[in-house]
Amino acid sequence: TIWVHEISHYRNQPEGERKQVNCLLTETVAHAMALIYTDYLENKGYIYEANFGRYDILYSFRAASYKAYILLKIIKLYQTLGDVSEESYNYLYEKNKHYDELKDEFINIINKGPSNMFNAFLYTLSGALSVYMYEEYRKDNSFINKIEELNTCLLNGDNLNKCLHTINITGYNEESLDKIKEAYDNFKQSLNDQKYKVLKK
Repeated sequence: TIWVHEISHYRNQPEGERKQVNCLLTETVAHAMALIYTDYLENKGYIYEANFGRYDILYSFRAASYKAYILLKIIKLYQTLGDVSEESYNYLYEKNKHYDELKDEFINIINKGPSNMFNAFLYTLSGALSVYMYEEYRKDNSFINKIEELNTCLLNGDNLNKCLHTINITGYNEESLDKIKEAYDNFKQSLNDQKYKVLKK
């Protein structure tokens, strides 16, 4: 699954540097292809490995979305107080059972700089869209052609709206959010179903 993921990046690597949209969505395509590959593994009888791959990808999305949540707290902090510091964090946010853990992660992210912040949002977006594409593929295998079109859009340097339209995401609206949420619910349910549980060795 790691090789499939990395080869996917290679396939939409342009001649020069990646443009912003390519950089934003290359992980989406790579994770979708890795998830599709887990179906191939399962069909070949590698059920444990397929499910391990699915869970591993899901946990990586969880870790990224946790960081993105903290980043949203940072943005709120800046918008509210015009300052991003440990002191302003202590002032704005109430202490609760997760306070110290979140504060430590907050300071860690700030110290690592902008690229670390961008990656948290990038992987969170990838988590949402790749699971959506994987579930669309499971409903109709011809959706692989849509993923290939998206790959071509990334190589061509197309804008974000065109890329999203390629995979039937029409914009930042309730309809698109509902599609993504439904796909995620289906994905989680399939992992909970007996045939998709990771087998204990």
